[in-house]
Amino acid sequence: METPVPVVLPHTGLTVPHGDLAVTALDALSDLSAYDAVLSLKGHPIGSIVDQGRGGGAHFWPLTPAHLEPVHAFVTAARRGGEPVTDEEVYDDLVREYDMERLTQRANHLQQTVARGFSSGGSIITFVILNRPPGRFTRSAARQLAAETPQVTLWEIWTGEQWAAPFPGLAATL
Repeated sequence: METPVPVVLPHTGLTVPHGDLAVTALDALSDLSAYDAVLSLKGHPIGSIVDQGRGGGAHFWPLTPAHLEPVHAFVTAARRGGEPVTDEEVYDDLVREYDMERLTQRANHLQQTVARGFSSGGSIITFVILNRPPGRFTRSAARQLAAETPQVTLWEIWTGEQWAAPFPGLAATL
């Protein structure tokens, strides 16, 4: 039997032990403050990740008790920057990963660019959809975006495969 290879999730940066556990359906408020997501293992639903949006955090509700063990092992092995993360962080990241994948796929289909902006502290603070394909994201478009959102200190765009700073030499000012 092959040993699973760790995977870095492209939208959240979370390192997980394998790519077999993922959210496959989502019912959520637009800001993801509350959600109910279907969690699947190798494409088969095994339970729900639920955050009621009342400050209690996200929780996993298995379809059967046997589904707890693979989720626990997955969560225990997950890392960010080499450091362990909480169950809630893993659940939130799996939901965000699914939501961002849907957003970027839709934008790619429509020949649009998804940009995400970071604060000086490194937190993602905004997402913007631009009506041009990633390959046509120009310096003037980047400067206009920077002027409209001065609180953002770094922009990245989704290239269709990964997040990248469009003009690395202009990271702070675009």
